[in-house]
Amino acid sequence: MFVGNLSYSVDEAQLELDFSDFGDVVHVNLKPEIGLAWIEFDSKEAATSALSKDGDEYWGRVLRVQPAEKREGKGGGKAGKGDTVVPEVFMKGILNSTTEEDVRKHFESCGKITSVSLPKDKESGKLKGVAFVRFEAEDSIERAVALHGKPFGEVESPIIERAAVIGKGKGKGHTPEVHEAFVKDIPAAADADKVKEYFAKCGDITHFFLPKDKESGKPKGHAFIKFTSAAALDKAIELDGTAIIEDGTYITVEKAMDKGKGKGKDKGKGGKGKGGKGKADKGKGKGGKSKRDRK
Repeated sequence: MFVGNLSYSVDEAQLELDFSDFGDVVHVNLKPEIGLAWIEFDSKEAATSALSKDGDEYWGRVLRVQPAEKREGKGGGKAGKGDTVVPEVFMKGILNSTTEEDVRKHFESCGKITSVSLPKDKESGKLKGVAFVRFEAEDSIERAVALHGKPFGEVESPIIERAAVIGKGKGKGHTPEVHEAFVKDIPAAADADKVKEYFAKCGDITHFFLPKDKESGKPKGHAFIKFTSAAALDKAIELDGTAIIEDGTYITVEKAMDKGKGKGKDKGKGGKGKGGKGKADKGKGKGGKSKRDRK
């Protein structure tokens, strides 16, 4: 099974734990640098059941879950030389009444659309509030992402981002460029609006995620902020060592993909998938499963 659009902060052990709800996981092959993974289950039934996570929010991102072609070799489900990252975007925050025709009309000026997917909740049958739009050409992506924050029907400001999805193709393919910052040492007095406002001066923000403690509901002191350009990310990193509020606390800002490399710091993780169990917390709930809360 293929899982795309993953957070760069999730690891193989966390994926195995979170997807074990559907059955025994035989193998996980994660490509963290591009947010993609292949998960092999011990049965076809388990893999089919796991497809229900398509469109779910997980670690602040919207999952793309699809069947993967069986490949020869150890572990199965690994990326082949013919695999490419296909030109696809996702739009988050849409209404339950949204139709495929509505989505196609919104993106028709961006280029030829090859498919539109509107994931639904398995139990209620209602839309999950997200749409995936795949284009024929790579240059359509820039035009589609430019629609981020612009009205879509009754939705005033939908979130539109590139989706990391694999497909069959020729050549080396395209690796999506993601401009995401990891910010830590955020003071408790700085709420989400204050943090977002502080970084808004760097450039347009397409995604903002400030994890909160499951029990207290208070922010954990770090955030993931995604920008539309490398220039905006560079400006954000320049804020390393500055203070969001004047309380004597200085923040640390670094590129999300480089977080924790070579520093030997604790990299505990926490999931945001629907209803899950954790090694430390066996109970189930919408807060998701976690090997260990992210510090």
